[in-house]
Amino acid sequence: MKRVLVVDDSPVILRGIKAMLEKDYEVLAAISGTQALQILKEERVDLILMDYEMPVLSGIETVEKIYSNEELKNIPVVFLTGMNRMEYVSSALKLNPKGYLLKPVERERLLSTVEEVLKGV
Repeated sequence: MKRVLVVDDSPVILRGIKAMLEKDYEVLAAISGTQALQILKEERVDLILMDYEMPVLSGIETVEKIYSNEELKNIPVVFLTGMNRMEYVSSALKLNPKGYLLKPVERERLLSTVEEVLKGV
């Protein structure tokens, strides 16, 4: 079973996304970018769903750290965020994520995006 790491500082969002995915995927959850990096040291994942705006380490900073790590840089990242202003979107897209989904996300859209990205993994 493919493993998805969901990173969001909202426990409500984490639970909701996990509920949408857990029938088809093994879901790991991190409440911060720092916690996500710690999990990635210990666990292999096939996809990361990353919130943009989080305290301490933003989604952008977390993804930069992931992409600068030789062992992690090939894990696909999809931003899942409420940030829809063009400057936020464009700074995220500069990192070449595999997708950018806006919250709240519909279950069907989330599942189809995850499925599509994981086809290439």
